[in-house]
Amino acid sequence: MGFRNNRPLLLARATEKATSMHALAPRTAMAASIEDDIDGGPSVNHKVRARLDKGNPGPEYSYESTDHKALFTTDGVAYAKQLAAATTFTFEFTPFDGSPQVARFDVQGLRDHLNKVAEACGWRLE
Repeated sequence: MGFRNNRPLLLARATEKATSMHALAPRTAMAASIEDDIDGGPSVNHKVRARLDKGNPGPEYSYESTDHKALFTTDGVAYAKQLAAATTFTFEFTPFDGSPQVARFDVQGLRDHLNKVAEACGWRLE
């Protein structure tokens, strides 16, 4: 079950005046691989690689949704601001018992939509 069967989505939402980006979290419809935390136990964080435009992809950590079908960033506002200035967003993660998956998003024009989320949550895209 790869992306061929599950089209990833890039979501930004305002919930109770808080912004969450399922941006680090496209909806994957696949549980992420289980990783060890710093102390060696199971982690709630999942390592992903994200790249804006032609920058270097860097390892980042995302949280998994309770239904195990989406990953999201902990700082939605900061990530939304970075995405608003970008034209492309590339996201890589490893599903449970699977090989790494890559999603590429054209985020041109996303700024207009993020302005609506920002307004609902009481912050501004600069």
